Amino acid sequence: MAQRPLKIFVNKNKPMRLINQFSLVLIFSILTLSLMGQQKMGHINSGNILEKLPEVIKSNRVITSLQDSFKIEMDTKVARFRSKYEVALKAVNEGTMTPAQQKVKEDELNTEQAALTSYQKEIEAFLNTKRQAMLTPIIDKLNKAVKEVGKENGYAYIFDQAVGNLLYAADSDDVTRLVEKKLSL
Repeated sequence: MAQRPLKIFVNKNKPMRLINQFSLVLIFSILTLSLMGQQKMGHINSGNILEKLPEVIKSNRVITSLQDSFKIEMDTKVARFRSKYEVALKAVNEGTMTPAQQKVKEDELNTEQAALTSYQKEIEAFLNTKRQAMLTPIIDKLNKAVKEVGKENGYAYIFDQAVGNLLYAADSDDVTRLVEKKLSL
């Protein structure tokens, strides 16, 4: 009897199909890596750039001036409250205030203290809103300059170190000077 050759593969097309699929995946991977290697990447530190912008310096002065004004006003209100509190405490300690009068004075002081706390929160909210309103157009200007630098110099990506998203920058160009130049700094 003649021996039949061993059939290693039941379906002769299946191994070829796997090799072809693997080859395609390998080719696409190599192409993707080579394309990624051709893309220019850069980085900036927006915080450093913003510190140099005259608009930021001016807005910081305005906010500081407003803070100083509100601090003076708040200090005056707090001093007035302390004075009322000390007068009431003295009257209680000397026994010249009845329990009913004490209760009324305590309620008045609690109401005034709550109003001071509320006013302080309003000041903080106002200052935050004012700061945001002043910085938004400045940040928009910076973002526009970054996009222009990216387009003009062929960068696919520009990362911002100030945000903390960039963990490694050896393979990217620092384009901070280009952006500063675009902003005339």
